[in-house]
Amino acid sequence: TVKQGEAQKMRVLNRFQPKTDFMGSAVQYLLAVVFVLFLIVVQTTIVHAAAVFHVVPGLVFVFCMCYSIKKGGLPAVVLSAACGFLLDMLNGRPQGLDALLYLYISLGCVTLHDCLYNKSLKVLTAGVLAASVVYGAATFGLNFLLWGETRIGFAFTHKIIPEALYNCIVTPILYPFVCKCSVSKDSRRSVCRE
Repeated sequence: TVKQGEAQKMRVLNRFQPKTDFMGSAVQYLLAVVFVLFLIVVQTTIVHAAAVFHVVPGLVFVFCMCYSIKKGGLPAVVLSAACGFLLDMLNGRPQGLDALLYLYISLGCVTLHDCLYNKSLKVLTAGVLAASVVYGAATFGLNFLLWGETRIGFAFTHKIIPEALYNCIVTPILYPFVCKCSVSKDSRRSVCRE
């Protein structure tokens, strides 16, 4: 059983190792960073015009969670934490809250990457739905429950669930871009086909 425990430990540690060659992965990471910067600009300026009942989709959140579920590995976690920190700075929230939430949720997605993701958009959308609900509940808990706001039912029905559904609608739109940013060397041909 000691050998099985060591083998399991090595499988978990191998999830965080890069899966591609250096140049190919450097171009992919640069592409992901540029696309994230574009999404941050779009999310903080244009997307507010598409608000339905004052709820907007989290484009950066959807991209980070899709990237974490699809790509896996430490770079996905680092990218998610950096995106959360950038959103903290741009939104004027307490510094580090989104960064920590993005980091932890991305770490959970990366940990479940091997057993969840089977190159299906449905699985990816379900993962984004679950991550959106966890993120929304954690944000509500950390931002409002600490200050005495106790209308949890209102928050779930008017903010958390609608935003999670909105994120699910945005997931198929962002999926081809996630595929372009996370193609691995061994499966370079048709990663995005179901």
